[in-house]
Amino acid sequence: MRSETLHAWRSVDRNLIALLASVIPGAGHLYKRHYLIGFTILIGGNLLMVFTAVLLGFATFGLSMIVVPALYIAGVAAYAYDIEDLHGKHRWLHPWRAGEGVVETPDLKKPDAGPEEGEARS
Repeated sequence: MRSETLHAWRSVDRNLIALLASVIPGAGHLYKRHYLIGFTILIGGNLLMVFTAVLLGFATFGLSMIVVPALYIAGVAAYAYDIEDLHGKHRWLHPWRAGEGVVETPDLKKPDAGPEEGEARS
């Protein structure tokens, strides 16, 4: 039973799970390990959406209280579906997996400043 469940979770479409998790906007981004974007949407984006819907509610006789959240949730869910999945790609979250497909960050080299001291310029 346990191996069947583990196999099912390994073969699940993580994009679809992120899309469904975005019923709470920002949760799909957190699921795909985009923490900064996820928490920004979860806290700031949702508060801004509620403020906008309420403010427009006076001008639209409450219609925006339905339309604005629906469009906002659909947009955030589509973005969560489309964004790259970083699960297993953060070296600092998976230190035991060094070298197992973990994305390495390139070393930033200083731009070529010219010849070293003592070398002749051509």
